[in-house]
Amino acid sequence: MKHLLLLFICTVSLTVWGQVNTLPYTQTFDGPGPGLPTDWTSVDNEENLPPQVWTVGTIILDTELGWDRIPDLDGNYAYLNSADFGEGSLQDADLISPTFNLSGYNGSDIILHFDHFYYQFSVAESATLSYSIDGGTNWNVVKTWDYSSSNVETFNQIIPNIDGQSDVRFKWNYVGSWAYGWAVDNVSVSILNSRMWSGMVDNNWSTPGNWAENAVPDPSSQVYIDGMISLTSPVIQDNADCYNITIFPWVTDPVIVSPGATLTVYNQLYNDKVEGIMIQADETESASVIASTRSGGGTERVQVHLDRDGDGWHNVSSPVTQTIQDFLSENLNIPEKAGDRGMVPYNTAADNWDAFFTNSTSGDIGTAKGYLLRSNPAGLVEFNGTIRTGTQSTSITAGGNGWNLIGNPYSSAIYANISAGTNNFLTVNGGTLDFSYDAIYIWDGNEYYPINEARADFTEFIAAGQGFFVKAASDATVYFDPEMQVHMPTEVLKSGVITPEVRLSLSNATKSYSTRIAFLKDATIGLDKGYDAGILKADKNFSIFTHLVEDNNVEFTLQCLPLPKSDGMIIPVGIDCKAGGDVTISLSATTVPANYDLVLEDRLLNKFIPFNEANSFYTATLAAETKGIGRFYLHVKSAQTTGIDNLTDAKINAWMDRDEIVVKGVTENNAVAKLFDARGSLILMKNLENTNTNRIKVNGINTGIYMLQVIENGKRTTSKLQISGN
Repeated sequence: MKHLLLLFICTVSLTVWGQVNTLPYTQTFDGPGPGLPTDWTSVDNEENLPPQVWTVGTIILDTELGWDRIPDLDGNYAYLNSADFGEGSLQDADLISPTFNLSGYNGSDIILHFDHFYYQFSVAESATLSYSIDGGTNWNVVKTWDYSSSNVETFNQIIPNIDGQSDVRFKWNYVGSWAYGWAVDNVSVSILNSRMWSGMVDNNWSTPGNWAENAVPDPSSQVYIDGMISLTSPVIQDNADCYNITIFPWVTDPVIVSPGATLTVYNQLYNDKVEGIMIQADETESASVIASTRSGGGTERVQVHLDRDGDGWHNVSSPVTQTIQDFLSENLNIPEKAGDRGMVPYNTAADNWDAFFTNSTSGDIGTAKGYLLRSNPAGLVEFNGTIRTGTQSTSITAGGNGWNLIGNPYSSAIYANISAGTNNFLTVNGGTLDFSYDAIYIWDGNEYYPINEARADFTEFIAAGQGFFVKAASDATVYFDPEMQVHMPTEVLKSGVITPEVRLSLSNATKSYSTRIAFLKDATIGLDKGYDAGILKADKNFSIFTHLVEDNNVEFTLQCLPLPKSDGMIIPVGIDCKAGGDVTISLSATTVPANYDLVLEDRLLNKFIPFNEANSFYTATLAAETKGIGRFYLHVKSAQTTGIDNLTDAKINAWMDRDEIVVKGVTENNAVAKLFDARGSLILMKNLENTNTNRIKVNGINTGIYMLQVIENGKRTTSKLQISGN
């Protein structure tokens, strides 16, 4: 059972007690609590005793998810925490606002605004916003939330038919049973206000004197950018909000959203100017624009920064509607060779890249389609068209190898995985993806990096302009929901780190590749959909991967496993190397707890190499062509309190006693002990007696980590030893 997670941003505002006759009205719930503010009520429709109702305060996060407290919280909020009431409880409770007398606002557009957090545990739960104009006799549903969201969501919407009414109330109803809950904060009721850009002071959107009303726009503002009023246009340098924005065609300069800045248009973006908005990027940050709807005959220009030049390729997608010809003609840094430009689509059926685009290639850049693109020199490419709003989709196919290159279609980042709630790409589209490859594959310049639920401790984002691969289970359509959108002004996809994790790399004189093993509490040794991720090979002639401990013959670039207990775990490590020759397997990163030991086994040469430390490595010579598993294995085992690490089920223990290795448990004749150094070289070999305890002198052996292998009746026990040289 998990507890309610909450995250809210609180602001200081004025609380009005009694019947509300004047707008704007704001309630932050920042009073002492736990009782609701005056004239706010909560009703238990289940008539529980004691009542299970809304209250005011804060909630501690569920420690099972790895968080100790609610981050970024600076005040109280109204909430109903279903988990508080225990198993078997049933909540159906209303949070009801004061009465609003809006008879003086006949003909006005009335906006209801609030921040909230709703987290769903099961389909039996619901969160519903309603309003009444007759004192609560009848309620009109505005919206119902039936998905999870672990991030603050803002509701900002004109409520119809309440202007001129004398008895208006709002109601937040939560239904659940020993689940999570709902919290509401920063409630405001206001009228739609006008903000006209004048640019009288400077070009900064956030300067009050730049607006004719001497007030910066807010979520209840109708914004006008009219070149007849000012020859300049605003520059957004931080975070800007408005309800509507209108950009007239005679405006001289575009509205600029600077790198790292955001613009949220809760209702309509109307742009009638060509290049009416410039959404900028630089080497470290990108701007972000989210609008509910978009209209007008103008265009928006969106910059995307490419950080690799020459032969450095990127997977990209377009955040606007635009033709291929127009895009290539405007971006001369996309190189040309023999008539071909450095932009190419992926052919799923052929399992390869398609023909390069040329300057005469016709057609549109596909919605939510990905492309391979390079820039020489590195720097900005610009998309000029109309940004997308609403639900977007693209088709994927299981033909050929099933790999499809798609991309983020919006001018903002989108949530990638479950840490953002159900409205993320993987959750919405997981049913269409191959179960063994339920992930987003991002090209990092060397290999394809999987993003899936193994990184659920971290919220993952897909940046605007980011293309990525998915593998289809069948011919299907993938969807991008506008509620996936989020302001995350980063240049590239931001990814968290799997903890704990092992990263193995394979390299030779010219190439390198890596594979990851994550250890998660709830993982299994079989296939974990959404956690294990099969490999997408950038180079089919050179790669490293693992097979499941319970093998299903799929090659995995990310395998999620439980941390092994005392009996340990053996993970098959596969290699594809067409050229053969010398290769190096290295431990490029590890966050495995110190009480676990890692050992790489070369079964062909009967070598065991300690792999506990980052940068541990082993060089082996491969046959002319090596493909698949069978030679290399990674052993993972909880370290013993004696300081030894047995890698099989044999009941033989070994430890150091000053200058001697003590071997205990030999009960058969013809047992042999072999001592190997960290490079896998044989240092000494000694026959053992069946006296249960044997002692082996190690005088003259250098200080270091060694592996002792004991072979008895064909069974092999390997122990790690720390030897201090004499």
